[in-house]
Amino acid sequence: MDLNLVVLKGRPVTEPEIVEFPDGVRFMRMLIAVRSEYPQQQLDVLAVIWWNPPEQSGGNRLEPRRATWVVGAMQRRFLDVSDPPRSHVEVVAHAVMSDLAQAGAMGAIAP
Repeated sequence: MDLNLVVLKGRPVTEPEIVEFPDGVRFMRMLIAVRSEYPQQQLDVLAVIWWNPPEQSGGNRLEPRRATWVVGAMQRRFLDVSDPPRSHVEVVAHAVMSDLAQAGAMGAIAP
């Protein structure tokens, strides 16, 4: 059985960007910095998108440098049809929650 599951705890690098299409579909795009200690210290900045996120309010406000959890799956998206093809790997979030929201609730906020 295959499994595509990603769980991240990191910090947004900038304010999340929300894009809304004319048909009302929205998505949030953000970069999450994830620090690793093993096998060596490193810092990765990962692209995360979240389709139709709920309105941000209260403790679940996603802000730069505030610890944030992301649960989702990896996706490879092809950007154009050039030769060789260019692609982009990103996390497609199913749930996103700031540490402050986690302190007040035991479940992830999902769309």
